Amino acid sequence: MKTISALLTPDYMFDTYDCVTPEFLSSIGIKALLIDIDNTLAPYEQAEPDERIQGWIASLARAGIKVAFVSNNNAERVE
Repeated sequence: MKTISALLTPDYMFDTYDCVTPEFLSSIGIKALLIDIDNTLAPYEQAEPDERIQGWIASLARAGIKVAFVSNNNAERVE
């Protein structure tokens, strides 16, 4: 049986979110992502997703990879 710490150890690490390509995700059988917004996709002060974020999310969608956003920020920010 694995311990909790072993379950939370990453198998892969990337410098930026867009280094996680749809091709890579598909190659390891990933069909959906839970993505944190603040300080992962965008800094707190960035109110809207920029073209880079939009392009990356669109590439995931084209590859059939579903995306759900998670955040501990307020509902307005997440929407």
